[in-house]
Amino acid sequence: MTDQISPNVTFLMRLHKLNKAEVTVRDVLILYAIITHPGVNGNDVTKLIGMQDRSSLQNGFQRLERLGLIEDRRERASKAVPTIFYATQAGKEFWADLIGT
Repeated sequence: MTDQISPNVTFLMRLHKLNKAEVTVRDVLILYAIITHPGVNGNDVTKLIGMQDRSSLQNGFQRLERLGLIEDRRERASKAVPTIFYATQAGKEFWADLIGT
C-alpha cells in the first residue's frame, strides 16, 4: 500500500470541505472571482464566471457575506450604489485550504 492519496480522493475531500462549510460550487466561483479581482461589483462577478444575470448569484453573495468569507465595502448600501466586494482574511484562508496551498 502507498502513502499517496489519489487525485480522486483529494477531489472528494475538497467537496467534503465545501459541504461542511455550507458553501456551494457556485459560491466558490464567486469567491475566486472576488479574490482575483478585489473591489469587483456583483455585475462584474456575474460576467467573470459566465452567468446570465446577477440575481442568480444573489444567494451566493449573501451566504459568503454571512459566513464572513467576503465583505461589501461600499459606504452606503442601496440598490443605486454598486457593491464593492473584497475577500476577507477568512475567505482567503478558506480558498488556500481548499486548493491545498
